[in-house]
Amino acid sequence: MVQSAARMHARAVAMVNRGDYVRARQALATAAARRPDADTQARIQGTLAYVLAQTGQIDVAEAMCRAELERPEISGATVGVLAGQLGAFAQRRGDLEQAAAWLEKGIDAFDSSTVERARLLMNRSLVNMQRLRLDDAASDAPQMRMRSTSPTMRRPKPRWRSTTWDTSTSCAGTSPKRCRRCTKPAPSPGRRRSHSPSATPTAPRRCGMRG
Repeated sequence: MVQSAARMHARAVAMVNRGDYVRARQALATAAARRPDADTQARIQGTLAYVLAQTGQIDVAEAMCRAELERPEISGATVGVLAGQLGAFAQRRGDLEQAAAWLEKGIDAFDSSTVERARLLMNRSLVNMQRLRLDDAASDAPQMRMRSTSPTMRRPKPRWRSTTWDTSTSCAGTSPKRCRRCTKPAPSPGRRRSHSPSATPTAPRRCGMRG
């Protein structure tokens, strides 16, 4: 089954996130050849620009993103993605004023409930810390907390295996059923301990389980 340009671009993004730039460029070339719409084409170029920046061609990467921003048919969300890329490139060059300006443009392009906007807020906060504008950096934090409560940013609940619910490093004081790796049951709270001088206290058995 032939995958669409948008699907191939999503695969390329996953490869980029893994650091597999060679295969990512191949996937991006395939996506560009499948007649993508204006937004997908701009995002393909933006992802390719990121790959080029990672391999030292930051000037070429910036030029590509600026060219895509000149296209009038792309959506506001795509403008936000490209502006965020340019902000990241400017930050890498050390041009913090330009980085903050591009990041602000990217933030304004997104709806308040999107993951992308939250990421740009975090990046702008880091840039402002580098600029020693700590009040401005702190002002982005409440907005990031608000974003984390939205459905798109909510953390998934952890899935615990049946043998890892006890997160302590020792099984002493727990029920025998709560640790399947220890061979000796924990002493009952009501059991009397020997006070004989010959009785040698022992350290609790280490469970070896991790939460």
